[in-house]
Amino acid sequence: MGDVEIRQVHYFIAVAEEGNFTRAAQRLSMTQPALSRAILALEKAVGATLLLRTPKGATLTAAGHAMLEEGRSLLAQAGNVTSRVRRAAERNASVTLTGPGCDAALLDRMVRSYNEADPAHPARTAVGTIDDQLGRLRSGQADIALVRAPRGRERTEQRGAAPRTDQCAGGRPAPAGGGKDPARRRSGR
Repeated sequence: MGDVEIRQVHYFIAVAEEGNFTRAAQRLSMTQPALSRAILALEKAVGATLLLRTPKGATLTAAGHAMLEEGRSLLAQAGNVTSRVRRAAERNASVTLTGPGCDAALLDRMVRSYNEADPAHPARTAVGTIDDQLGRLRSGQADIALVRAPRGRERTEQRGAAPRTDQCAGGRPAPAGGGKDPARRRSGR
């Protein structure tokens, strides 16, 4: 087994989506034999057959389905690298918190509290739907997202440090109420 290159993953996804090497090669502006060699090299690198080749086209194997899912995720992450690195390199970068419109007042209080501590990177807010927030978080346009999981869907995605329930933004002690955030105190959760 060898190393997998992002270029190979991109090629594989094109073949998987087109279901045909010739159409995928046209889409990628390359020759079909070069594309076939790249896919064979990818299969060798991962140690599995990803595509069943037939005269009519190509179909995914079980390993191919897994590669397609993982490959799409990998390309999405790779696409965010440039914006994240540029943002990290900014001298006056800010910390961006995003939350739903109904929590705008809470967001505003958190940002003001954090900024009063005179941090090296001041905070700013962005309001949006849950999908907007998670998109900003995944793309690196936001650092923190305040989201509420729908009832029955308790699993959440966390990146970075887990939040502390005993402190507010800016390191101040949490208000009375057992360390719960204000939204949880209102709902009794």
